[in-house]
Amino acid sequence: MADGILVETSARGVATVTLDRPQVSNAFDTPMLRALWDAFAGFARDENVRVVVLRGAGKHFSAGADLKAAAAAGGREEIDPVAVLRLIDECPKPTIALVQGACIGGGVAWISACDVVIAEDSAFFSIPEVRIGFCPSPMIPLFLAGMGARALRRYALTGERFGSAEALRSGLIHEICRPGKLDEAAAPVIDAALHGAPRAAASIKRVIAACETGSPDADAISLEADFLAQRTSAEADEGRAAFREKRAPGWYRP
Repeated sequence: MADGILVETSARGVATVTLDRPQVSNAFDTPMLRALWDAFAGFARDENVRVVVLRGAGKHFSAGADLKAAAAAGGREEIDPVAVLRLIDECPKPTIALVQGACIGGGVAWISACDVVIAEDSAFFSIPEVRIGFCPSPMIPLFLAGMGARALRRYALTGERFGSAEALRSGLIHEICRPGKLDEAAAPVIDAALHGAPRAAASIKRVIAACETGSPDADAISLEADFLAQRTSAEADEGRAAFREKRAPGWYRP
C-alpha cells in the first residue's frame, strides 16, 4: 500500500490500482500523485505486468483534485498532475478504468488516459473547472482524445453533469454495466487483452499516439519499418504457430 492508493498484482499479471481516499471521494493530492507516478513507472518496466486496471474505492471513482489540500499547499502541487496523466496515457500495457459514482474534473482526465473504460449505469461525469473560474488547459488534449471536440465544447463550457449513456455516446466510455457488476464486465476485456502479445500491444499504443499527434514517427517509412520488424519478431513467430496449432500463445496466462 502507498499513500492514497492500493496496488495488487494477480498471478495472471493484472495489476489493479485502487484510488484509496474514499473519505474525499478519491480526490487526488500530492501523496496520491506521487504514488501513482511510482506505480505506473514500475508497470512500464515490469514484464510480469500485462494489464493495468484503475479503479476507485468506495462510492465514487474520483472527484478530481483535492481543492482543500491544494489550498493548504498554496495552490502548487509538488508533482505535476499532468505529468502523471501522461505517464498513464503512455503506459505500454493495456489500461482499463472501472468507474462508479462520481467521475469529475481530473477524474475524467484519468479515464481519458486509459485504453478501455467501463462504467456503471448510475455513474456521472463532469468537467466543472469553468465554474471554479479557470480553464483546465493541460488536460484539454486528454479530454479531446476521450470525447471529441463537439461534446467537450458543451460540457467544458457549461460544467454540466452527464450520465453514463451520454458518456458512451460521446466515446468517453466504452461499455455500461449494472451497479456492482464492474468486475464481471471487465473480466472478458482483461482476458482478451491478455491474449495480445506484450510487445505488439506496446507498439500499437506507441504508433496510435504518434499518428494522433502527427509525430514524425508516424510517417509512412517509419510505420513500414516498424511493421516489418514486428512481423519478423519472435512474438510474431509464436503467434502464427499458436494460430496454426489452435492453441493459446505462450504469453497468455489462463
